[in-house]
Amino acid sequence: MRNCHNATNAFKNVTVTDDRKILTVTQSDGKLASFHSKWLRFNCQCNKCLDVNTNYRIWPAHEIPLNLTINNAKTIEDGSIHVQWNEEEHEGILTKKHLLQHSYSEENRRRLREETELQFQTDMTIPKISWRDVESSEEYLYRWLRYISDQGICLLTDVPAEHHFARNVLSRIGFLMATFYGELWDVKVEEKMVNSTDGNQALLFHMDQAIYESQPGIQFLHCLKFDDTLEGGETLFVDLYHIAEMFRMDYPEKFRILTEIPVTFRRIHYKRSNPVHMVYRRPLISLNDENRVINITWHEHQFGPPLVKENNVDEFYLAYQLFARAIKEFPYRRAVRLRKGDMICFNNRRLAHARNAFTGEGERHLQGCYVNSEDFKSKLMYLSLMLDDGRPVCHLGNTDWR
Repeated sequence: MRNCHNATNAFKNVTVTDDRKILTVTQSDGKLASFHSKWLRFNCQCNKCLDVNTNYRIWPAHEIPLNLTINNAKTIEDGSIHVQWNEEEHEGILTKKHLLQHSYSEENRRRLREETELQFQTDMTIPKISWRDVESSEEYLYRWLRYISDQGICLLTDVPAEHHFARNVLSRIGFLMATFYGELWDVKVEEKMVNSTDGNQALLFHMDQAIYESQPGIQFLHCLKFDDTLEGGETLFVDLYHIAEMFRMDYPEKFRILTEIPVTFRRIHYKRSNPVHMVYRRPLISLNDENRVINITWHEHQFGPPLVKENNVDEFYLAYQLFARAIKEFPYRRAVRLRKGDMICFNNRRLAHARNAFTGEGERHLQGCYVNSEDFKSKLMYLSLMLDDGRPVCHLGNTDWR
């Protein structure tokens, strides 16, 4: 695995310290990695603890003694470490690869942070790849998904402009994620508007389905028709993580407010075939224990009355408006006018998208669908390992603390 410790190296030494509560291994390069006795026990890989067929843990946690000390630890021929504890008759097995890959040393944790850190782009060229290549080659499939992971966006070309063909495309990743719009939904001008996308007016920057606890991860817009007689209608994208980090530097106190005071997102609409009443409250920006941004939610069209403390109203609206202005004035903006057979694919948990108004005689018809972040990440990580790349997936914005 690229940038990972070489798991084939043998340990030079194995010692037990700290009143027999810590196991320290010395790697062939002289680096040390330490593991608590409890961590070793809860991560034991013997066939009593781990089902080899399903890779599921099967030993019940409540049966493990609370105060574990190591009686003996030794390395065997294949490089695995066998551990015996004083408090129970159990011989644990932990492989070198497992130990080094999951080491929680500060050095290893820092390496993981660096490998999954988002790289912000100033070149606004949208990477593109042909569906014909993706359909026939796992290497091109991997390249397509890697573009979406690393840059948050990719244009898939040469997709047959057939209704519901997006199912064929997404089957290369996983399953479609359904919302109250269904698995596939249309974006075109309707005589009777049910959604804001049903007209030809401009749409503000937003991330789809902010009213869901788990928002759709990767979004796909497949262009079935876009007549040349129409003017406007371009789709725009900005990287909200890039904006948030710039905002944090410029307005640290306002940034803090947006991480602590929840916003109300709402979609209440009864005049539709499938009536909707959805309200969800959360901060615009979520942080982990290291103050790293792990989630941003933004949707001005679904912004509802915030339920805040009386003394927080003024400061909240000021912070909210400043962030909205930061989005509007952000200099790094991608734009694409889709053509028939194009499919724009982007990370809905990282990028906000908008639409320019359009006018003229003609038709603009897109079909949209989603794949959740976890299915996307699973497919990409599998391909990365199978194709001997080994690069981890960049942070996807799905509140994952890694």
